[in-house]
Amino acid sequence: MQLYKNNGPIAQGILITMLWVGTAIAAQAQSEKGTVEGKITTEGKPLAFVSVGLPGTPHGTTTDADGRYSISHLPFGTYELRASFTGYSGFRTSVTLSAGQPAL
Repeated sequence: MQLYKNNGPIAQGILITMLWVGTAIAAQAQSEKGTVEGKITTEGKPLAFVSVGLPGTPHGTTTDADGRYSISHLPFGTYELRASFTGYSGFRTSVTLSAGQPAL
């Protein structure tokens, strides 16, 4: 997923294509729980310390130095995934966790 600076393409009204880099959902069928994981970049470079969460749940994390995040032990279902970082336009999308089905 790609975030943009507030004074970048969003402020200029340019259509943005959100890039999912390595985002996948790994579901563990036996425990009926899954994991949302991925990488957040800006201008092709990893973005560290981005807040990534699932609003309405206690689940969330921040990206590491390589822009990667992972939220595990989630019951199957549909969630809103949000990413935010000071000075950048936020991102949100819907993800569905189910047995044997990757997202996107």
